[in-house]
Amino acid sequence: MDQFPAVEPIPILAPIWLFKLLLLLTLSLHFTAVHLLIGGLVLGTVWGIAGRRRGGADVLVPAARQVVRRLPVVMAYVINLGVPPLLFTQVLYGQALYTSSVLIGLLWISVIALLVVLYSLLYTAERRSAEGRVYWWITLIGLGLVAKIALIYVNNMTLMLRPDAWLEVYRLSPLGAHLASGDPTIWPRWTYMVVASLMAAGVAVALMGATAVRDRAVGTFLQQWGALAGALFAGLLLPVAAWVLSTQPAEVTAALGGSALYGAARTVWLALILVVAFVAGYASWRERTGGWKLTALASLLVYLQVASWVLVRDGIRDLSLNRFGYSVWAREVNPNWSIVVTFLVVFAGGLVAVGWLIRTMLKAEGEHRGYAKGREEESNHAA
Repeated sequence: MDQFPAVEPIPILAPIWLFKLLLLLTLSLHFTAVHLLIGGLVLGTVWGIAGRRRGGADVLVPAARQVVRRLPVVMAYVINLGVPPLLFTQVLYGQALYTSSVLIGLLWISVIALLVVLYSLLYTAERRSAEGRVYWWITLIGLGLVAKIALIYVNNMTLMLRPDAWLEVYRLSPLGAHLASGDPTIWPRWTYMVVASLMAAGVAVALMGATAVRDRAVGTFLQQWGALAGALFAGLLLPVAAWVLSTQPAEVTAALGGSALYGAARTVWLALILVVAFVAGYASWRERTGGWKLTALASLLVYLQVASWVLVRDGIRDLSLNRFGYSVWAREVNPNWSIVVTFLVVFAGGLVAVGWLIRTMLKAEGEHRGYAKGREEESNHAA
């Protein structure tokens, strides 16, 4: 482990398996939110542009508005759900992650500024869409920022697995302004995130159209075309997933297949992509006759697919670091159970609070729709 900095003298205060479990759980939630943000930006932009080109009278414009108006809320979950897995990763893999973060330090710290600008753009696009004004150029800029942030993250999470490349990256830019884009696994991983986002967002939009949109024509459009997008991009995700696996080092690929846990996770991950494609496609066809149940099932399958990918990704990380003598399971552990229990209570309370916030938001939206419908019926009756 000569390539890695000296380990911190303070031992880890909880079992490795517990930090691993928390990392996998929170990262699955974070990736789900990221998928909804990226895919929602794409669908909202494409449908918005297409609707404008048809003169704004098409169902595409209000459908795009339904997607865009929810993006600021999704962004809030992306940020808040992204902090815990990053902290857990730092605890378990700090020697590798801190090093790679410093090596691309200028770009890594720029993520904060990019996120602030992106957040502002999402609120601006949401306001302009509500006012019936053109917003697609704003969401296009937002997509560019999201693509850049994703590339920086993929570079960092890949560079931490390549201590043999650290010296060369430093030589190229001591200021940390150079991405390690020469690694063969970076672009497959980045592409995977983009395509998976379109699959997940398509299914989520379909569920939204079936359960949370009052206008029947708009809801039907979202349900049918969202599910179809989910099915098509799920089909495209399979070869991209194969591309991700094929670019891994031979040792990692062999070890991944030889592990009972990671081998099973890989099989489940790939199988779930195929199942999502089938269920979402069937939901698109059945949308007029109760297809909301199928979109709900597809949404659950999408989350399980994300969770299985997170587990496979975790295996790739551990097996890649093992090549250089770093084993996370060899870290010194000195459990402090009072702190662990306190943390778990606070963590569980945080999850309950997040669930309550989501429930309150959905309830308020439903009451708003009911009020608007009542006002419309009252107006029609008076007329």
